[in-house]
Amino acid sequence: MATKIKKIKPEITIVIGKDEVPLPSQYGAAELKVYIRRNTIKGTIVTLLIMLILLIINFVVDTVQNIEKVQFVAPINKISLEDLPPPATDAADLAPPPDVIINSGPAARAGNPIPVPDAMIAPDVKDFATMEIMDKTSSEGGDGTDLSN
Repeated sequence: MATKIKKIKPEITIVIGKDEVPLPSQYGAAELKVYIRRNTIKGTIVTLLIMLILLIINFVVDTVQNIEKVQFVAPINKISLEDLPPPATDAADLAPPPDVIINSGPAARAGNPIPVPDAMIAPDVKDFATMEIMDKTSSEGGDGTDLSN
């Protein structure tokens, strides 16, 4: 019997410096379409499996976290309002502390000037503040002691 010996053609490449540039191969559009279809199906299956694994991990983590949550509740002590002692009357006897008004600051006053006739001007009204002391004055005016340095 005679056997035919097939000669295997070595792949011919062109070497330019460090890069090898292969010559056109025998793969065409039909072969690439087969590879594309097969690899697309593989990629879809792998992606769906990874998503399914991540969803399962998420579900397991949520259930474990909900199992470990223990809410501590203070004990409920029920009492009836009929058994309460009467309120203490000592607290009502104390008067509130007096309001302390410290009127210190520059002797000038700040605010919006309102025109009035000269006969109606009170003698104890202080002059208006200048721009240098405007941030330290009050609307009534102080006694002349400047506590803000």
